[in-house]
Amino acid sequence: MACTSVAAVAQDMTGILEMVAEDSPRLKAASQTLSLQQAGNARERVLDDPEFGFGMLWGNEQTGNRHDISVTQSIDLATLSGKKTDLARSLDRQAGYQYESEKIEVLYEARLLLADLVYYNALIETLTEQQSAMENLYEKTERSVKEGGSTALDLGKVRLQLSSAKTARAMAVTGRMAVLESLRSISGHPELEFAGTGFECDMPSGSLDSWLDGAVHRSPLMRYIKWGIESEAIQLDIDRMAWVPKLDVGYMAELTRDEKYRGVTVGVSVPLWSNTSNVRRSRAAISQAKADGDWQEQELRTQAANAWNKACSFADIARESQNALELSDNRALLARALEQGELSVLDYLVELGLYYDAVKDNLQVQQEYHHALSELARY
Repeated sequence: MACTSVAAVAQDMTGILEMVAEDSPRLKAASQTLSLQQAGNARERVLDDPEFGFGMLWGNEQTGNRHDISVTQSIDLATLSGKKTDLARSLDRQAGYQYESEKIEVLYEARLLLADLVYYNALIETLTEQQSAMENLYEKTERSVKEGGSTALDLGKVRLQLSSAKTARAMAVTGRMAVLESLRSISGHPELEFAGTGFECDMPSGSLDSWLDGAVHRSPLMRYIKWGIESEAIQLDIDRMAWVPKLDVGYMAELTRDEKYRGVTVGVSVPLWSNTSNVRRSRAAISQAKADGDWQEQELRTQAANAWNKACSFADIARESQNALELSDNRALLARALEQGELSVLDYLVELGLYYDAVKDNLQVQQEYHHALSELARY
């Protein structure tokens, strides 16, 4: 019953994409990586571990032994001011957008596979129809040969076309199964099935410029870069704060047989040599992140514009191809001409083959158009 339920949902492309987004093994692994990164970022916001010390010093019989006990906590300004917490949050956002980018790529691959399945489903339907037409023609030609109306040569030509149709259909079924197995692997559902012959994805509305602006705004990559710049800016503030001496506070006790000393300790750690290179590195990292962001935005706009133009071009080609195919469907006329003896078997096979070749070409054009729409959906 569970398999039947999943298969019923899987007839819808939207349902399949939702299954991929929820159950994809690749995305589950990426989610675990995200959790690991966020757990690592959480360590940025905590104080250094306290230090505990215990010492035992042996003395003579008159003085006795001495016991030293100390607890020390180091405190830095970056932690107290909340800058390290800000850094952890910024890094968490970066990791989240990295996961979103991975999700977009997985869904893009799923859409491509669905487009291929739409193609193979329609192709198998077409080849099944062609095979059935050849089988009917073979039976009629075989009877005609017995009645003396056709020759054995005609029958051989029909048999050859029938064999070719069966081979093409078998190859299409094999290709479909390979694509389906790839989709099952991506989705995490080994029982998934899809028999649709329509692709549920349309051209976005509006002008190219407004769509490009929206693509840049929506892009997880651009948001990842934005928060990368923010993280580097926060890191620069932290490095600057490191010039402030680090405060060490604690409790200390010295215990002897005759005397006991207890009290607080205060110390500072002055970063005279260690922080200069850190500040220089942070400044360079901000400059590099901004330059990378400018380049990535330009690259994104170029790739998205190319995808838009390609989809528009294939939309026109697919529309013209579909219209031409509908206008050139003369199968009924060919069958009538063959029945009335106005067309030889060879001419009928040639004309029918031309029509089915046009159908296959149209399906390939539709497949390319669906691939272009899948590319647009990445943005």
